[in-house]
Amino acid sequence: MKLRIVQWNISTMSQPKAIADFIRERIGQGPAIVCLDEVKRSSYDKLVGTLNPTSSCFSLDLRMPGKNEGKERGMGIAVLGFGLPVVSFELMDRAVFPERTLFVLLGGAFGPIRVGAFHSLTGVGYYKGKASNFSLIADYLWLHRNSRSPRISACDPSEKKREGAEQVPV
Repeated sequence: MKLRIVQWNISTMSQPKAIADFIRERIGQGPAIVCLDEVKRSSYDKLVGTLNPTSSCFSLDLRMPGKNEGKERGMGIAVLGFGLPVVSFELMDRAVFPERTLFVLLGGAFGPIRVGAFHSLTGVGYYKGKASNFSLIADYLWLHRNSRSPRISACDPSEKKREGAEQVPV
């Protein structure tokens, strides 16, 4: 039996039905882990309702945006398990945007699987904040390196170097 893994930044696609169709086509039958970046609450609710995963978790369930925070704080990370139950999940509280990190422990036939899903800070105005955020994530992963659980990292590190530039890995 194979385990399928899908990682996708869905922000540019605002049609949950098209996203669900794409995911369904990619994962087929059997166990799968789907990690989604830049997910809004409405998209998460529609995707979970449409795809009906065995389990799911959403970073905005652990840290909702405050009333004076910008719209970028209304996007989070979602992890959907198909045939794999979510045992626990947490944010990395030290991150610049904790809601852009989600560390999940999944159970099931493949044994414990630890997934770290995170997204780059969006936009060009963060200067050293992006590097600092990635350093914090690397520290977190290093501190948890001796876990017996397999590790899967799902991230979208691409970001524009400046306004109007093509996307390049940072």
